Order: sequence, then structure tokens, then C-alpha cells
Amino acid sequence: MYIVMKKALLSILTIFFIFQTVSAEKTPEVSLRLSRQEGIARIVVESDDEMVRNANTIASASGIRIDFPSAFSIKKTDSFTYESTHKDRTLTITPKDAEAAKTYKLSSPARIVIELKLKQQDPAAKSPKDPPQTQGKITPPAEQQKPAETAAAQDRSLKFRMIVIDAGHGGYDNGITSNSLKEKDVSINIAKELAALLQKKGVKVMLTRKADMAISLADRSAASGRSADLLISIHASASDRFGIITASPNDAAAEPQAKQSSLPAQKRNIEKSRAAAKVLADSIKAEYKTEVTARELPLSMLKMADSPAVMLEYPFSDKKTYDQKERDRLVNTVVKGLALSE
Repeated sequence: MYIVMKKALLSILTIFFIFQTVSAEKTPEVSLRLSRQEGIARIVVESDDEMVRNANTIASASGIRIDFPSAFSIKKTDSFTYESTHKDRTLTITPKDAEAAKTYKLSSPARIVIELKLKQQDPAAKSPKDPPQTQGKITPPAEQQKPAETAAAQDRSLKFRMIVIDAGHGGYDNGITSNSLKEKDVSINIAKELAALLQKKGVKVMLTRKADMAISLADRSAASGRSADLLISIHASASDRFGIITASPNDAAAEPQAKQSSLPAQKRNIEKSRAAAKVLADSIKAEYKTEVTARELPLSMLKMADSPAVMLEYPFSDKKTYDQKERDRLVNTVVKGLALSE
């Protein structure tokens, strides 16, 4: 009888431990939902407390990356229309219609919220005469397109005497953060080192900020004036690709001042902006052997600039350190793209 009871007890304990092990190894679920209102899209990423608390989020207009502490499964509502992928512990979301992003965490229930400021749409710009645009490729209006030979000659002839370099964010605005890295710090280091190299090449350079301080978009744009040959704004991207952005002159700007006065100025410069974007993208492709995401967006800073203007986005993740070697490589690639290298 004792032996029978002992065997029964062992069987019960075995079943209990198997059940506990299976329960402990159950894959956490991450749910995604999306809502929109008044120019804002709100992404809610919900999971258990531990998953959310220990998640590392990197968000920008071009991409969102969330690294969770463990592997997970995905559940999406029908309203979630953004492209998303997940592999192992990483979730990537690609918004197609955003120009700015911010993120924060909430509890009860535990969730990560990403708020996206959506691009303004100008109904007048959606006429049948407008040419189609394809993802990752800038398509200028048909009447402004030039033969390939002419465009190539323009690329080769790009010469800059005065360049304004804008290091994104600053002060209370950290930009994207990843581990101990802050976008505002990486960007200003790149900006200063790019300025130093350009000055060695005989180019006059102005920095919109030289220290950790907040500067308005209007002041950043105004720094270029009409005397600058180019404004380069340096930002991080949450995706694993470089990005080159120029203004979208056919879309309404978010800020009234851009609509009222400065937009015609960027329209005058849009072809030079596109040409600068092209040579930068080509140089990055050649050096890094990767594709570059090229887009036209109604970013007010670019639209208000009274000079050719581009925004350069560098990949930013927990795998990137942007130490001296990485920064030197990027800075030299930019200078080569501007046809200023010896």
C-alpha cells in the first residue's frame, strides 16, 4: 500500500512540475492597436508588466523599433494598418504618413504608447497632373525633370562655399534614446566633426547649435538665410537604414509661417535640394553598400529654409555606438558626397 501511495505521489508531483514548466515557458503576447484623430496617429503596444517595463523603444517618423526582454507572439486588431514585423525579441513598425514621433509608457494595463504627428495633406496637390511617387525614390514634377545627362552634370558641378549644419534636438529634447546614447549628443558630435572637415576644405560653416541647448525650428531654418549654399539637418532614424529627406513643396506645412512666406523660397531651391540629396544618397550607398530611404516630406524646418536644404538620418539602435571610428566614416562619406574630398 505504501509503495502504491508513493508512486501515486511521485506521479502527481511529476505532472505538477511539467505543468509549471510549460506555464513558465508560455510565450508572452504583444497586442497592437492603432487609432487616429485630428492629425495624430496613436499606436498602443500592450503586454504584461515585465515585458513593457523592460522594453527599449526607439521611435522616429521613419520607423519604430521595440526590443523586448524575451520572444513574443503578436496580436493585431483589424484597424492596425501599419506594416509591422517581429523577429525573436524585436518588433519593428513602419509608419508611412508620419513626420514626428514621441513615445511613453503607461501602466494598468501595461502598455507603450507611440504618438505620431501625421503629414498634412493638401487637396490641391492631388491633381491628375501630379506624377506618381514611389517609395524610396524622389520623383520631381514632370515639368522640372531633366535628362539623366543633365542631372549627372549638375551632380558633378555641385560646389558649396557656405554650409549650415543643424544638429537635431538639444536641451530638454533628447530625441531618440538607446541605452546610454541620446540622439542630441550623437548628432552634435557628428555636426561638429563634419564642420571641422568642411572647414579644412575651405568651406565656410555655421552650426545652428554648438552646445546642448534647445533651438526653435524657425531659428534653425533662418540660420541658412540666402547666403548659404546648403542646409544639412542631422537626425537619427529608428530604422536600420540611412534616410535622406527633402521638403515636399506640394503639401501644406503644419506651421502657418511656412505657408505664408517661406514656402516659395524652398520652391525656388527644391531642385538644388534634390540634387544635394541625390549625391549624399549615392555616396552613402557606395560606402555602406546599403539602400538609402529617400523621401519628400512636409517638414516645416526644410520648407522654411531660404536655401537648398536636406535632412540626413543615420541609423540608431542599441547595436550602434557611434564612436570616433563610426563618426569619422560617416563624416567622410558626407564630404565625399558633396564632392569636396580631395
